[in-house]
Amino acid sequence: MLPPISQVPENPRLVPRPIISLRSRQESSSMSLVDQKSGEKRRGVTNVPPAITVFCSTKTKTVPKPNLVMKPIIPFALLGALLAVGAANAAVTDPVGYISHTVAGNVAALPTGADTYLGPVLTNSIDFAGQTTVDPSGLTTLTFAGGVPEDLNSASYLEITSETQEGWWSQIVSSTATTIVINDAVPTVGGNVSVAIRRITTIQDFLGANAPGLADDSGTPDEVIIVDPVTQAAKTVVYTLTNGPVEPATWVDFVTYEDESDYPLFPGTGVIIRNYSAGEKTFTSVGDVKTGKTQVDVLLGDNFIAPPYAVGNSFNQMDLATQLLDQSDEVITLNAAQAATTYYSYDDGSTTEMVDFVTYEPKGTVEIKEGTGMIVRRPAGSPSTITFPAQVIAE
Repeated sequence: MLPPISQVPENPRLVPRPIISLRSRQESSSMSLVDQKSGEKRRGVTNVPPAITVFCSTKTKTVPKPNLVMKPIIPFALLGALLAVGAANAAVTDPVGYISHTVAGNVAALPTGADTYLGPVLTNSIDFAGQTTVDPSGLTTLTFAGGVPEDLNSASYLEITSETQEGWWSQIVSSTATTIVINDAVPTVGGNVSVAIRRITTIQDFLGANAPGLADDSGTPDEVIIVDPVTQAAKTVVYTLTNGPVEPATWVDFVTYEDESDYPLFPGTGVIIRNYSAGEKTFTSVGDVKTGKTQVDVLLGDNFIAPPYAVGNSFNQMDLATQLLDQSDEVITLNAAQAATTYYSYDDGSTTEMVDFVTYEPKGTVEIKEGTGMIVRRPAGSPSTITFPAQVIAE
């Protein structure tokens, strides 16, 4: 289960939507949530390991954006023809490819189903790329020479693709031919920067018309669970074949049956897919391979994060240990057998590395497979960010 919900101020950027609150660790594991539509009891997020008493680090970390929100393919064996790409990404296009995902089967017939942590690590194509003409430090309006699409809105985000803040991003408010207004003030960059604009990935983008073949709501549906790191509340989404008399099949909120096909999955967001059937399920996600850095916020509580890589990367390659709170933050992975493993960052005075929480053995070479997710749990301390290094694609 997830930890007790922290008292986090409500985020003004979040559009109010009905949500299913997560249970605290003190509540019985037999408690169920009730589907307000059918009266059927529904299960909460239950397959997450409990919190562990840890030490609180005093290390200073990068502060996340103040207006924080749950941030809305070529087979890679064939990418040898591509040259290794550097950290900076000023290109207008990225390579395109696909990733194969596997949803674990509920082999043990657990009443809570079998969970798999996944994420849409491929992105939508770049709609605009350019360089600012005025230093945007501290500003929410960025200025360009021209060529900006004039119909940009909250369905898209702006990302800095150069200089010291590469990977920083913010949701877009509006645009003109020469300006883009965003939700968050740009951090200090000390000059003009290159940016890229992409449409935010949605549930429909990631899962298509039920590409995984999840059980729909004509029986006991499989579930897609999205945990908001700000409120620590979970939204459960299911696939329905009958969303009203004339509505097509789509993804809906399991409580309200509101259409959620356009629900945003922001950069680095991971989801839980809960499968109640014994057989595993596979599907393919398609999109652009993001080759630049990506910044992801880490808040108090559980952050479901999918490292934004089109190929597997280890903790060391992600530079994870140096960006987590020493002996405090926990990184939790879950395998197909539903066994969770917890890691944390350990600084012995000379080296900072990821270690197994139980054995204390160095685990920096543990790889997170492409398209899979993990939990970054922050039980104490202040919010910060993780900047995932640029994806390097080479033969």
